[in-house]
Parts: sequence; C-alpha cells; structure tokens
Amino acid sequence: MAEDVARPPVTPPQPADADYGNEGPATLMVNNRIFELEYQVDDVGPSGISAVDLFVTEDNGKQWFRYGNDSDRRSPFSVDTMAEGTFGFAVRVRNGVGVADIPPQPGTEPEIIVTVDQTAPAIEMAQPIVRTAGAGSVSFAWRIREAHPAQNSVRLEYAAAATGPWTAAFDWQPNRNGYEMALRPGMPPAVFFRLTARDQAGNQAVAQTPQPIVIDLKKPVARLIRVQPVPAQQP
Repeated sequence: MAEDVARPPVTPPQPADADYGNEGPATLMVNNRIFELEYQVDDVGPSGISAVDLFVTEDNGKQWFRYGNDSDRRSPFSVDTMAEGTFGFAVRVRNGVGVADIPPQPGTEPEIIVTVDQTAPAIEMAQPIVRTAGAGSVSFAWRIREAHPAQNSVRLEYAAAATGPWTAAFDWQPNRNGYEMALRPGMPPAVFFRLTARDQAGNQAVAQTPQPIVIDLKKPVARLIRVQPVPAQQP
C-alpha cells in the first residue's frame, strides 16, 4: 500500500496517554522541538527578581544541566531541544540580591517532562480482501510501528476516487491491527481505502490502496438455450 506522512500543524502539548492517573511530574508530548514552558514565581521580596534559570535532564534526573536564562524574566520560557527525545525540566529563581534555591542535584525529580516526537507512525497495510459470504464484507489487516501511539490511533475511510471525498468506515478508535467492514448500501463498485494512524504528539501517516478495490458480489448464472448442429466434415 502507498504510505504518506502527514505533517500536521504544531499541536499544543498533549498529556501522554500512558501517564493518565499517575502521580509525579506532568508528562507532555509535542511534535516540535521548539516550545514554551510556562512558569509561575511566588513569594517575591522587595529586591525583586534578578534571574530565572532553566535546568534540563535527559535521564530523569540523574544528571542536570543549566539550559539557560530567561532574559525578560517573564513566563513563558522558550525552549529548543535541538532533537527528539524525552527531557525533564526544573526552574530556579534568584532574587535581586542573588538568593535562590540550589540547582537541581543528581536524583532530583523533574518538575515537568516533555517528550519531543516528530516521527510519524509507520504503516504496513495488506491488500484488502472482498468476502462474498452473506451480504459481503471487506477484510483489512495492517501493522503500525509507533513508539507513542495515541489512545484512539487509527481511522479507516473509503471513496470512489483516489482524491476523495472520503467517508468514514470508522472514526478514530484503538488500533486492533485489522477490521472487518460490512458492505454498505450505495457503496460504489470500485472503492479506494485509506488508513490514517496518529501518535500522541499529533504526527500522522496515511496508507492508501493505490488502485480501487472492485466490489462485485454478483454471481453470473448461465443456462443452455439450444443446440447448434455442426456441418459434417467432408472426407
């Protein structure tokens, strides 16, 4: 099947599906290595704020590095991770005379964790099979490789033309690696199908049948109608 990678607009940070209900730092997914971290400063004294420093870890707090200083000392803090990966962050604020909490030490838990995922899912979809039993159906089988699949990660559509318009066979739902679609009244006799997969960060990929699938449940019927004599061959 033909596969295309859809490049969606940069999506707002999304809570990682796997972390729903868990305690600990918030874990967010983004599909752009450039994003903003909002922060809040409390208990500001008469000397004000002299610096806001951001620290980053790539191993869940085993090692910390100073990322940089927020020049205007106003939320948000602009971040560029330069690559995909999972990054933990912590912020420290200094007052006007230099008093601040110590920087995060080895073993300090991040305040927030951001996973940057710019890689779309990879789809392998087998040729759909038309089944003639009963009212007829189309069987689909596929495999999707994705490190961070969305909770409802796949959608299947069909159309009479390769460019649409598309009708949903089903809307976003969990991936089950296949589907049995009952034929619907009014479906065209030749149908294109496309499968869309998405991940938690909003990246999408599409696999589409390159040629239409012919749907024909008619069983031709033949009957004998007459005998046609054949002239005898001359010796």
